[in-house]
Amino acid sequence: MSEPVAVARKILSCVARVGQRFGGGHVANVLCGSDSDQVAARGHQRLSTFGLLKEATVAEVRGYIEQLLAEDLLRQTGDEYPVLALTPAGVDLLKDPGARPDLALARQRRPQKDRVPKRSRGEVESWRDVDRDLFERLRALRLAIARSRGVPPYVIFHDTTLREIARVKPTSVDALRGVYGIGATKAEAFGPQVVAAVVGHG
Repeated sequence: MSEPVAVARKILSCVARVGQRFGGGHVANVLCGSDSDQVAARGHQRLSTFGLLKEATVAEVRGYIEQLLAEDLLRQTGDEYPVLALTPAGVDLLKDPGARPDLALARQRRPQKDRVPKRSRGEVESWRDVDRDLFERLRALRLAIARSRGVPPYVIFHDTTLREIARVKPTSVDALRGVYGIGATKAEAFGPQVVAAVVGHG
């Protein structure tokens, strides 16, 4: 089992264990083994999923949860206090580790306090050959999709993915599937709109 699949299944299992009645913050606290009052008050420190991701920070786990939402393995209610629930695809992955062999999760970076972050060579070069105008057009499209779904823009696509699209300029949904950060689910859900934006940009 790949590491992304293992991490995803721990998160999905935790969502199920808390009864699909809590938000991402609480789920992350349980997985990180937090001794917060909210966790203790509900007895969730006794769950089998408590502390399963204790080597990660709450912010890191929240980042993974956002990616699972984008991958349609989790869904979030649109209430004032949104809660997480499993999608049918999430249930399938929980039952069968081989259900999503293509799953990729971007490792979340720990913030370093009192230090100016050093840009890696990859980050410095990340704008190389990127069509900036197309990138901005894609950002506008991402915002429109996010608003229509009531989710933050990064749940739809990360900036890294938009830069890659603006670099390679895929003109078909099949070509879009080869872009970093786009799996079959996203390609099917957003592919036609993204390709139309690329082709329309010329």
